[in-house]
Amino acid sequence: MKKKNIYLLPFLILVCVFIYSCSGSDSGTNPKSIRTGTYDYVFRDSLTNRILITGVMDIDTSGADIYGHYSVTTVADSSFTGYGSVQRGGEFKGHYDKTTGEISMNMNPRVADANMFINAKVKTKTLNGSWNFSGMRAPSPGGIFKATLQ
Repeated sequence: MKKKNIYLLPFLILVCVFIYSCSGSDSGTNPKSIRTGTYDYVFRDSLTNRILITGVMDIDTSGADIYGHYSVTTVADSSFTGYGSVQRGGEFKGHYDKTTGEISMNMNPRVADANMFINAKVKTKTLNGSWNFSGMRAPSPGGIFKATLQ
């Protein structure tokens, strides 16, 4: 009778380990939610990594929709394609994809032919990604975008 109990204990431990290891965990697959608030942002050139403009944006959300206002605080280089569409700041609109943890924003949602687009990955307090400009002629190469929650 005692021999059966000796074999039963390792079997139960093995079953418990198996069940525990197979249980789902969202910690590695669940992307961060985008935090609302004021962000400092930077547009950089993708080739030279030099700063083009910096500014502040207030981000708010409603479900998967992102919206808010932004302003430009520093202009280091106004010669890049697309500067004219963001130089005065304004409102932006976008979307947050919870499955990928990414946002896409249109910095000029009321304009059809001169748009600055941002695509970024949501981290705890940052948005890291890229920007590009699409005008009447054709899309232009963009650069690096980063925003940090204040």
